[in-house]
Amino acid sequence: MRRPGRPTPDCGVLVVGGGVAGVSLAYALARRGVDTMLIDRSAGTREVAGGAGGGDFHQAASSLPAALLNPHRGRTGRASAADLAGLSAFWKVASRLEAAGLAPGAHRSGVLRVASSSRQRDLWRALSGPLMLAAHDFPAHVSAKYGGLLVPGGGWVEPGPWLRALTTAAQALGAVVDHGVELLSLTHGDVVAAETSTGVIRAGEVVLCLGAYDAQRLRLPELELAPGVAATFELEHDLGRDQPPLAGSIGIVFAGSRAFVSGGALTGDDADVERLRSSAAWFVPSLAAARVTSVWRGVRARRPSGIPVARRLRSGLTLFGALGGRGFLCSSSVAAGLATHLAGQLAHRSADRRSV
Repeated sequence: MRRPGRPTPDCGVLVVGGGVAGVSLAYALARRGVDTMLIDRSAGTREVAGGAGGGDFHQAASSLPAALLNPHRGRTGRASAADLAGLSAFWKVASRLEAAGLAPGAHRSGVLRVASSSRQRDLWRALSGPLMLAAHDFPAHVSAKYGGLLVPGGGWVEPGPWLRALTTAAQALGAVVDHGVELLSLTHGDVVAAETSTGVIRAGEVVLCLGAYDAQRLRLPELELAPGVAATFELEHDLGRDQPPLAGSIGIVFAGSRAFVSGGALTGDDADVERLRSSAAWFVPSLAAARVTSVWRGVRARRPSGIPVARRLRSGLTLFGALGGRGFLCSSSVAAGLATHLAGQLAHRSADRRSV
């Protein structure tokens, strides 16, 4: 029986943050029957904003215009087991969302990588999974002197539609999603009391999915911020929506007459965009003279190792994030593992209460 005066939580798990980590976790928890609430300080799903001018690094990584799904990363092209598992989990979630009549903006197009030298091309020949391509196998708009490879299982995703579909699916499974609510403080006891801008929420577990927000205040684990920039270029010709994107030191996604190009940032001004254009034109020459229609600038939080964080900070409090450039690639698989663990924690605690 319940101990007298023991507080009853408002939810099993309170997820703080409505980016790709938070929404993926809320969906995974709801699928496991966990009473879940998600709060986010923004007014709703954030869309890409801003023109072609300057600006501070302020936009959430989840508001990128497009995100690649490519486990074969780095110069070697080798894929880790975690990245391959992440890709598999992503497509399983995408299939569930589509079966539910939702449009998650996930494109099973494959991903192309262009070799920068004959040495890199020969190195890639030893890879398992990708298909080797000769120069003439690439689409006409891509320059690939040394050939390259195709990752058949890769693709790309539109972050806005993906987050909206996941949110809708989580709500259909019983999750509560509340935007415009900011976390102010946490008080630990039999349950965690989260003071927010709209009142106190009591939860059995709280998971912080804050992205790059306040990442530098954390001491354990130590995180770093990686500034990034993405620009939308208007192409002379409509390439359709089935063209495979290009992955490498930069990413290029083709959608009709537009090309979304993303990469690292150095200065936070228009010089970053011109560096991005110069790099992209090496792969797609027509981008050298293409018109820029919008620019995204933001930061990602990551660990130096690049491994995502799903760590218990103290009883009842977990940090999930530091996805870096793997947010959409790995969020579904990491969220599923964390959700299973949290569901088990809550079930164990509930059994303990019943035995008192």
